[in-house]
Amino acid sequence: MSIVHYLLSTTPQWGHVKPLCIFATRIVQERESVIVTLMVSPNHLDKAFSEVSTQFTGPSQNKAIDRIRILSTFQDGDGPLPEIFARSTAAYEGYYRRLFEAKEVTCAVKGTVFESLPAPTAVILDLFCLAEFKIIQGISGSSVPVVIWVSGGISTFIRFFGDESIGGLGEFETKAIAEASRTGVPTVDVGVKILFEGEGKLLRIPGLPAMHDYEFCPQKPSVTHPVFVVLSSSAKYAYLPSWIGQYGLPTYDSPFCRLLKECQGIIAATPYALEETSINTAKSFWGEKKKEMYVVGPLLAPEPDPTTSKSSGDIENFLADKLQRFGEKSVLYISFGTAFWPMTPEYVEEVIDVLLEKQFPFIFSYASPVATISGELASKVNSSGIGLLSKWTPQPYILSHPATGWFLSHGGNGSITESLSNAVPLICWPFNADQPAAAAHLSENLQVGFELIEVRTGQSGLKPLHRTGRAPKGTREAVGLEMREVVDKCRGSKGEELRKNAEAVKVQLLGAWTDDGVAAKNLRAFLDKYSGHN
Repeated sequence: MSIVHYLLSTTPQWGHVKPLCIFATRIVQERESVIVTLMVSPNHLDKAFSEVSTQFTGPSQNKAIDRIRILSTFQDGDGPLPEIFARSTAAYEGYYRRLFEAKEVTCAVKGTVFESLPAPTAVILDLFCLAEFKIIQGISGSSVPVVIWVSGGISTFIRFFGDESIGGLGEFETKAIAEASRTGVPTVDVGVKILFEGEGKLLRIPGLPAMHDYEFCPQKPSVTHPVFVVLSSSAKYAYLPSWIGQYGLPTYDSPFCRLLKECQGIIAATPYALEETSINTAKSFWGEKKKEMYVVGPLLAPEPDPTTSKSSGDIENFLADKLQRFGEKSVLYISFGTAFWPMTPEYVEEVIDVLLEKQFPFIFSYASPVATISGELASKVNSSGIGLLSKWTPQPYILSHPATGWFLSHGGNGSITESLSNAVPLICWPFNADQPAAAAHLSENLQVGFELIEVRTGQSGLKPLHRTGRAPKGTREAVGLEMREVVDKCRGSKGEELRKNAEAVKVQLLGAWTDDGVAAKNLRAFLDKYSGHN
């Protein structure tokens, strides 16, 4: 039996790493001939090992887990995200060259030596690993196919990379260059305006309610210029200006690679149950460009384990107490993921004040490195008997607990999937990326959640929404009033309706990985295509 060797590489962001870890396990469980080399940043190395190990149960699967080789290519995973990006890129060339030359490789953190294997049969590479794609092309040319990994929502993938005919930005960097030439304004400033302020256009992306372009930026962005460069480079050739180096991103004198033009295929981690219309549109659009899309979501942990959190004892006790005192589905779980945090701390304080006032039990996870909880607020929560604050929490465990009834989330694709796979409806506080589209879709189309409107900030965020005509007031008082209304709805007939809808979505999600489920079929189609025997 000949070895099929896949190399999996992603960005140093847990929301991208986690589903890729689970996908790696699906591959080796499906085909005994497959060996996976999974590259992750040092700050995610132990979590990746843990995530992979939870997917294997029983002695019969011990050999399968041995076919996943997890390693870091550099040692220092601390510091701002752009710096970690830069270290990852700097180390990638040496490791990829050794893999392509069928040589052994060593984990830079643990010192584990992995024996030589045949060159990768295919590389599964994150959409935003731009420099890595250039390195792969430089070393192996077209001999090793590259399949792009998309961890976020497909409706936003269409928005950023699709043609205007399907609601996408189209040639947005070309527009920026032309406008800059006409006005004398720097190209990147024009690009930022297109991305974060919009042009007042009404977009009709299949699968989403109609939205103005500015609605995709409900919060004042903390980083803008690098985002424009990364997105334009992901889509097509673009020169990187010298200033990008200050953000830790690589610069080149030659054009960056056009990933979506030159890759061989696309793997989407989103589930059909959440985005069927958008997925069908994307598959058709990129299929016409000879880019097959394989949809493999949901990618979920099978059995949530509270011991993965150092504070799991406190969390278990808290949930048990609230289950006894308030009953099932009484607790609100709050998390903005590992990368996002509101720039308006007074809005966070107001939401917590409402929860305390309404006696709505909650667990608040504040994992972002920029998250701040004042001593006064922490003291208020800790003495309330209603809330629990934790720097990191075992999210799958909390969402699967019978005491948990709601999830206040930024609306990242992974969080949404985990929540609805447990039939837990959401309260969305979106920031950017795929979150604004998801919040609109969940609240308007699927009707499995509420979207907070008054928490919006910034020039774009304070403009009216197309679907309601409502513009946020931009005050703490308005945030409090809206949150009180949402809490009351959660506890009333509207909450019951959303939970019933979430139960229906759960059934669809869990059916995706049955033998004849859509995700299982897509996985087998990918493995058949990229087996090295075609």
